[in-house]
Amino acid sequence: MELNLAGSNSSPPRPKWRKVAYGGMQPGYDDSHTDETFLEGMVMNASVVKRDMLKVMLDSVPFLNIYALLLLLCWSGLIHFHNLSMKIPSC
Repeated sequence: MELNLAGSNSSPPRPKWRKVAYGGMQPGYDDSHTDETFLEGMVMNASVVKRDMLKVMLDSVPFLNIYALLLLLCWSGLIHFHNLSMKIPSC
């Protein structure tokens, strides 16, 4: 028979915490537990591209010209259709 020198009521060692995205809860840790190493591997705005505002505005000019032309054509077509549907008053 072996004797436990550390004491009879000592708890078993907790497993090491690891960052798990979709693995469920880890035994011995709260659901909202975060370790001090939780954000070490985080990279902020890694895929954000810096853009020059003037270049973006100049690149949008052709699109805006086409959009304005389409709006003008649709508007003039609606006016023309409205004029065709009007009845000419008889004297």
